[in-house]
Amino acid sequence: MFYIVSRGSTATHWLAKNLSKHKDLVCFYSSRSFPPVEPGKGYPTNRKTWVKDNLEASKYLDSLLMCEKATHNSKLFGSIHGYHNLEIKDLVEKRGGVFKYMVRNPLELVHSAFIIYCHRYFASINKKISNEDVHDYVCEKLKNEKLKEINFTINTPKQHFLRNYLSEENFLSLKKTKNFLLNKYHLIKPQKKTYWGYEKDRGNENENVLHLFSRISRDFLSLQNSYFTNWGIEKAIKMESIFDDKNYYKNLLLELTMGRNVSNEYIDEIFSSISERVNVHREKPIQNNKIIESLPDCMKEIFLFYFKKFEIIKLCETFNYEVKMK
Repeated sequence: MFYIVSRGSTATHWLAKNLSKHKDLVCFYSSRSFPPVEPGKGYPTNRKTWVKDNLEASKYLDSLLMCEKATHNSKLFGSIHGYHNLEIKDLVEKRGGVFKYMVRNPLELVHSAFIIYCHRYFASINKKISNEDVHDYVCEKLKNEKLKEINFTINTPKQHFLRNYLSEENFLSLKKTKNFLLNKYHLIKPQKKTYWGYEKDRGNENENVLHLFSRISRDFLSLQNSYFTNWGIEKAIKMESIFDDKNYYKNLLLELTMGRNVSNEYIDEIFSSISERVNVHREKPIQNNKIIESLPDCMKEIFLFYFKKFEIIKLCETFNYEVKMK
């Protein structure tokens, strides 16, 4: 089996769909359950579900192997974009699986995630701005905005101490039970789910947008640094190359299938529809240089703060990404 790590905004939906077009492959997308459902969702409904969405990673990987066994090993099963912890690599490889992770131009990565979550934020406050207009609207709105210390969430997210003693499955079950009891007995005021998990409304649209951009920059760049530092170049899949280079994509398939046949017909089929977009985050794609030119100074400063903090220049030099901000 195989497993590909990504925090998102790296064409994972497209990749899962097209890997599954290979006659020997099945690739699940964004799930931590069997049968696979999206995290936080259930079946047949979220309230009345018999599907657990919080399988610990080891059991999920064992389930992939069980699926292969059920097909008499005629199919290889894998998954992408579900578990993000560093331990996942060893869990995969101890089971004889192929492990990879996604990388992307860091500015375009952050920008892609920001646009989709900012669009959701505007929808949550009943502001009618289309996805394709989010970038221009935000740039104009924030062009004269001055930064405050509160706009920088300096510390990276800390792991709860109980994770050192509990399995992932038991920790998530305990967390759900705690939230259920707190809400049932009105021990806490329910928080409003907005645009990036459960967020505190800062009472000002500009502040909310800047905080969102800061959180996304911090979380995505810290993970990219962590993955690159721990897993290196050999385990990486460069997102841009799977679209630009047939041989790169074919070699990836040969690695994931452990040498099974990857026909030219299959490769031609994938590249004949290479421009077909799936689960789009940005209705209007914006290239790296255009983002740099149009971002207001306050957003540039936030991005550069985390870019330097997490030493993303090393990743850029390794994968030939150019991020130059004036």
